[in-house]
Amino acid sequence: MTHKKKLISRTGMPWGWGILKGFLEILVVAVLLSEGASAQEAGVIDTFDPLTTPATQTFRASTSVLLAVTQAGNRVVAAGERGIIIYSDDGGNSWKQAKVPVSVAITNMDFPTGKSGWAVGHGGAVLNSEDGGETWRLQMSGKEAAEIELQAARNGNSKDRRLADAQRLVSDGPDKPLLDVKFWTPQDGMVVGAYGLAFVTHDGGKTWNSIMGGINNPKGKHLYKILIDQQTVFIAGEQGALYRGNLTDLKFDELKTPYAGTFFGLVQTPKNALIVFGLRGNAYRSEDQGKSWQKIDIGSSITLTSGLVNQRNEICLADAAGRLLFSRDEGKSFELDIPPNPIAINGFVSVGDKRIVMAGAAGIRIFEPGKNKKGDGK
Repeated sequence: MTHKKKLISRTGMPWGWGILKGFLEILVVAVLLSEGASAQEAGVIDTFDPLTTPATQTFRASTSVLLAVTQAGNRVVAAGERGIIIYSDDGGNSWKQAKVPVSVAITNMDFPTGKSGWAVGHGGAVLNSEDGGETWRLQMSGKEAAEIELQAARNGNSKDRRLADAQRLVSDGPDKPLLDVKFWTPQDGMVVGAYGLAFVTHDGGKTWNSIMGGINNPKGKHLYKILIDQQTVFIAGEQGALYRGNLTDLKFDELKTPYAGTFFGLVQTPKNALIVFGLRGNAYRSEDQGKSWQKIDIGSSITLTSGLVNQRNEICLADAAGRLLFSRDEGKSFELDIPPNPIAINGFVSVGDKRIVMAGAAGIRIFEPGKNKKGDGK
């Protein structure tokens, strides 16, 4: 892993540390830069700590830049810039803002149950909710994560490189974001992020352990997405990185993929095929757990940002132009459906039989596929 000291915005966001969700993250950077300038003019930039400053309550929460959306039982929960987390109990028609103890950007969330939820974000923040996303508490920050990795490097009698990287993490401070979180039980979960950050808990977040030494990632590639299939774990990242491991020992090997660009997401089809997707419309499909791959013709070079399997067993992908693509043949081909007034989509969920709730650059959008169908996208 190689990294240099970064300039940090007031939300704990490193500037210039590589591509994060393509140009979508540029939108977030622009917002944070403007906030930093305003704070500096007010003379408070030196004392502002986004990891200890609660998110500001605002009536514009549902139209803010949102980076993630998920479901907590029948509830929809979305999150994004400045620690904003919102929730809806009517399928996305109306929203309430949660109480969040930090004001860093929230990048992803996961709810293993309807009540127990997890969120990760900039500054290495890990947050937990036990009331369906209405209130949150900070469980770990980037400072604590760095200390955990340093101790793991020392205890593992690591080579000089890992130890030096861990010491650099500590000296850099909490400037590196976590980008995904996945819990396979209410007690057992994993978080991953920039520069190969990876940690696991087996006691509901009371303690965390570094698993960075178990991932064959010597260059410290950014890790974007976790997918868990029973006991098998896949992690997708930058520069074509895709890792496969298991929940028993959390040891990961890098799989060879046919693309050298960033993968932002993974989807498993109903018949257990694996689809990985990312920059410039690149998407690949594997029927043998990543041993071999077939390219999917999306018919577009627009970056694919997120994906899911809906209640009708359709594979759904979203792109940076705000378009949705649907497959009814296990991801072998896709048809295009364009929402009205499309926005750059960072994440989406399928609510009920048809409704899709999207989170993106202009907040929340609701869409019912089929009303604006535009062909097969080719």
